[in-house]
Amino acid sequence: MALSEFKELLATTATVSAIMQFMSGAIVVQKYVLKGTAENESGFPFMSGFLSCMLWARYGFMIDDLAMVFVNLTGVTLMLIYGGVHYKYTPRKKVVLRQLLVVLIVMTLAHGYTIYETDSEIASTRFGFLTCCTTLVFFGSPLTNLAHVLRVKSTEILPFPLIIMTWFVSAQWYLYGIIINDSFVQYPNLIGCILATFQLLLFIIYPSRKQNVQDNFYQKQEKAYFNLI
Repeated sequence: MALSEFKELLATTATVSAIMQFMSGAIVVQKYVLKGTAENESGFPFMSGFLSCMLWARYGFMIDDLAMVFVNLTGVTLMLIYGGVHYKYTPRKKVVLRQLLVVLIVMTLAHGYTIYETDSEIASTRFGFLTCCTTLVFFGSPLTNLAHVLRVKSTEILPFPLIIMTWFVSAQWYLYGIIINDSFVQYPNLIGCILATFQLLLFIIYPSRKQNVQDNFYQKQEKAYFNLI
């Protein structure tokens, strides 16, 4: 049975999974609200996600792929909300504003190019390449905290829900890219799987301090139990 026969099914599951991936960011920002601060956590994943979704939505319009348009417009809305929550709780507001300025400049230039370029095929090819680059930045954005993770030997600062969903969604969109024969969809999602796998390995190598504390608690309880018997 050819893989192309699963195109509609895969488009549906990939869309649902991608929306779930975007919604996983709610778990991250909920932590900001509960703690009352974003502390050292970077809002770059939300900014790069916002830019990536905007560009993919535009690319979806250019190649007439409604599934791509729908899922990325949903992502734009959610990433914008998450970015706003992060801005409210972060002590580094100037950094967030600078990131937003860069995002707006890139979006303006990219959209301006699609209007300027009269050859639609050339425009979609170049725009697709730009979109690939921003997607790779989004997939690797949690690695902006890598230095902190290595220094404190804890992954508590990394957004685990977002990373695990990124791996799952990237795998599905990679297969979808194969079906529609679009290398701009295939390659960034394949690399996204690889980057997400690397980040997930960090959770095994450097478990969060909270988990370490919990493990130590259970070890002490177990030791006390065996001492009693």
